[in-house]
Amino acid sequence: MSDCIDCNSYDEENSCCTSNGKSPIRKCINEIIRNYCTQDLNNKNILEIGYGRNRYFRKNVKEEGGRWFGLDPHTCGATHKGVAKDAGEIFDELFDIIYAGQTMEHWRSDEKVAENIKSLHSVLKDGGWLYINVPIYSHGNKMFVLYDEKKILECLNICSWEKIEFERWRYNYASLAPFNPFRKKFAKKLSVISSQETPSIWVLEIRLKK
Repeated sequence: MSDCIDCNSYDEENSCCTSNGKSPIRKCINEIIRNYCTQDLNNKNILEIGYGRNRYFRKNVKEEGGRWFGLDPHTCGATHKGVAKDAGEIFDELFDIIYAGQTMEHWRSDEKVAENIKSLHSVLKDGGWLYINVPIYSHGNKMFVLYDEKKILECLNICSWEKIEFERWRYNYASLAPFNPFRKKFAKKLSVISSQETPSIWVLEIRLKK
């Protein structure tokens, strides 16, 4: 969904986004989640990584009959560290879908990203999907802050995938305002590396099929 005007939540008449969410990025994420939940989730095992205080994905999964499991470092007990590498130790189940929304950018080192991808791959059923979304030009791991697609693919390709799909959300933000709450020094750097008319934070959606 690189172009906002192609999104179901774009109101062309009023030149605005009608998706719910406090920020432009959260609006995109909620639209992504709704897209995931249009598929048949009935009785499927679905693991959410880094769910935090947000209940939107969980709510949608349960409404569609899915079996939701969660793993988060800030809310799990002391014996459940909640980082992705622990997934195989905590859960006996294999999962049909694993969702990591706005989480991967916090895996600070490239090695940690690759290690966690490998762990999640190990608890995913054959034919299952790993869904990831991360902010670009925002915060966290430098490969996402500066959008190093080659480095991202290197980390993903530590495992064998049947499909790897990338989709950009709010990259071409049409008549909407750019979302750029970053420092002036960083804005200067982005003006060089970004092909956007005015550099703006956008969301990279990654879909991986095992």
